[in-house]
Amino acid sequence: MSEGELSRSRPEIATKSHQTLSLGEFRFDAALPELTNASGVPVDLRSQSLEVLRLLADNAGQVVSKDSLIETIWGDTFVTDDSLVQCISNIRRAIEDRDHKVIQTLPRRGYRLNPGRATPHLPALALPSLAGRHAIAVIPFSSLSEDREQDFFAEGLSEDLIARLSMVRALTVLAVPSRYAFGGDFTRAENAGTDFEPEFLIKGAVRRAGDIVRVTVQLVSNSNGTIVFSRRYDRRIDDIFEIQDDLVGEIIAETQVALTEGEAAHLAFRRTRSVEAWEYFHQGVLEHIKFGPDSIPAARRMYRKALDIDPDYYDAMVADGWALWVEARSSYDVSQLDAQRECRTLVDTLISRWPDLPDTIHLDAVLLMMEGDHEAAEARADQGRKAGRCYLWGYAIVHIYGGSVQKAAELFRESINNSLVLNNDALYCYTQCLTLLGEYEQAIILAKEYRLHVPATVYGYTLLATAQAMAGQTAVAAETVAALRRAHPRFTLTMFRRHEPYRDPETLNRIVALLQTAGVPH
Repeated sequence: MSEGELSRSRPEIATKSHQTLSLGEFRFDAALPELTNASGVPVDLRSQSLEVLRLLADNAGQVVSKDSLIETIWGDTFVTDDSLVQCISNIRRAIEDRDHKVIQTLPRRGYRLNPGRATPHLPALALPSLAGRHAIAVIPFSSLSEDREQDFFAEGLSEDLIARLSMVRALTVLAVPSRYAFGGDFTRAENAGTDFEPEFLIKGAVRRAGDIVRVTVQLVSNSNGTIVFSRRYDRRIDDIFEIQDDLVGEIIAETQVALTEGEAAHLAFRRTRSVEAWEYFHQGVLEHIKFGPDSIPAARRMYRKALDIDPDYYDAMVADGWALWVEARSSYDVSQLDAQRECRTLVDTLISRWPDLPDTIHLDAVLLMMEGDHEAAEARADQGRKAGRCYLWGYAIVHIYGGSVQKAAELFRESINNSLVLNNDALYCYTQCLTLLGEYEQAIILAKEYRLHVPATVYGYTLLATAQAMAGQTAVAAETVAALRRAHPRFTLTMFRRHEPYRDPETLNRIVALLQTAGVPH
């Protein structure tokens, strides 16, 4: 082994561009670095603890090994694990992370920082109450494989389980925070009046080695911790869909839910029989939800690979249509008209083949909105809600742009009531509703949270700046726009108009005028 390999002086952790993160009631500015409390007062942390926190923040959401942390911070100085453990304890104590939700310990692997996973800056009135609900909560399945690139496989299994169980109207199926759902996730405030307790928890772990996979799943009674059933499947990878079918059947049987004829048909509908196509699809989803400048083209490449293998793969077709819709609405580099036409061709294919599935109807509704047919879009959205739960967004977005803002807000509240987390896309649209309804204080609070959770998108800035400007905070809105122009120098009001297809031109003109005053160029 060379001298360089023995040295601890070479950092092994790749740093990222710094950003301010929400750590429960605290904020961490990695650029300084500085930790502040809810009042903006700096919290005292010794330098090595701050450095540990900065490195975890640079890799937020990812596991950082103990060895990497020690080698990066202490270099050639010999220290034991106790020094790192003490720093972690100091940080947890400083941010009041008593249950280790924000800084998570993964045995034999390291630590992971989960920003926003504790109570964020949200007053109780910002979100509707969850009180009185009963449901199943699906915990994201963990991967026990040595290859960390296989994490998507475990999460894909739990997301598929959520999607299939959600077809059963008698079940309220909750997705506990996962990076995987479209739009990511946003943890609800613990002080939002929530006394919600699901009846059952579903937990799982997956170990994959080559063509062999082991899936272990437990259905647990949440009231007393009793294991209702525990199953272990040792199968070839090609049998993964049969494992899903067995699990769905057993869960429905144990919860004593009676299926309607339509629900039974939907559950029997298998999206694909190709494991390779299924893997490409789920890798595409992980690219899609990054919302970075290259994420949608990268996602489309994965979806197209899935469809090359299985041209009849419904989920991949829907996801590719959704990516096309996003390109038509937001891309700097793609012709809006061309993307819209390609999306319409795909949607018409979905309608001809699967006219009654909720995702087909929903995609048609949002495309009709982009095409300017708001009346038809709202009618399709209402039809889609009756068809069942949608795997992508809620149906309320078309009502925002169609002018039925109060209806949209009520639908988003209903959607929020069915989840322990607020999907980032729903957070964006709900904030938009509050702004248009004149509830500026709450809108600004939620817009700031959206910016923290989805820092890569330009529309987090415009969402916040619009709420600030409408509230009369002209100087603050200008500061937000200045930050927008530093992060996205190519962005213009012309692009913004493309993204905001309001039926009422006066609504759009009012927002555009406010953003222009704040400094967004034509």
